Amino acid sequence: MTQQSSQRFPPIPAVMSDPFEWIFIPSGSVGLVFPPYYPMLSRDPIIVEVEPFYIAKYLVTNEQYAIYVRETGRKPEHTNLWDKSQFNQPLQPVIDLRWQEAMLFCQWLSHKAGYLITLPTHAQWQRAAQGDDNRHYPWGNEWDVNRCNTGESRIGHTTPVTTYPQGASPYGVMDMVGNACEWCLTNAKTGSNSVDWDVTETDKIPEKLMNETFIFRGGSFNTSTRSVDVIQYGATPIFWPYLTGIRLVTETGSIDSSVK
Repeated sequence: MTQQSSQRFPPIPAVMSDPFEWIFIPSGSVGLVFPPYYPMLSRDPIIVEVEPFYIAKYLVTNEQYAIYVRETGRKPEHTNLWDKSQFNQPLQPVIDLRWQEAMLFCQWLSHKAGYLITLPTHAQWQRAAQGDDNRHYPWGNEWDVNRCNTGESRIGHTTPVTTYPQGASPYGVMDMVGNACEWCLTNAKTGSNSVDWDVTETDKIPEKLMNETFIFRGGSFNTSTRSVDVIQYGATPIFWPYLTGIRLVTETGSIDSSVK
């Protein structure tokens, strides 16, 4: 576990096995668009200012998620791929996760770390993927099938999260195109980043959120696509998009006594 020396980083949660690393993302702006099947939101890019934050360099792995399952007993309802050797290796990204399961993992890890850890917002995710120059792909503006695991790669399954350093974003974040889709905090219908669900009180998602739709981004090993800024989908918290996993963020990493 290494950290960049130029920035004071949040402590790495002791419960997280390798590989885990926080990457600092400085403030900046992004031009957001929303999924086209929600006409109430603008189709034109919306310029959003993003405050500094930290993002996990890697997707959450099978090994890391297994620690959570062993400790909490919260095994996801759908685990069709977990028994298949092409998907269940320790350093491959955990997939088969619904949004509510991703949120509960974040709550558990926040408690372990002592500071708030959550899913990235739509804007945070794009800022970490594109940097300052609004590039089409994390590595630049030219498509390169050798820099990521997508449908064009013809691999047919997930790969270890350390596989594509040549496909990293301007800040060094890995797998932001391909391998596994990544849940976001943002409501795809409203654009809101505020979630009215206190996961410290109940692990059951409130009825009022059942029909809401949350964004997931990045595409997977099965996605045929060539642009990081258009790979975005939405699903309800209990819908099972089987190729979706978890990327973590924290805004300050400061110790927070309110985290339970």
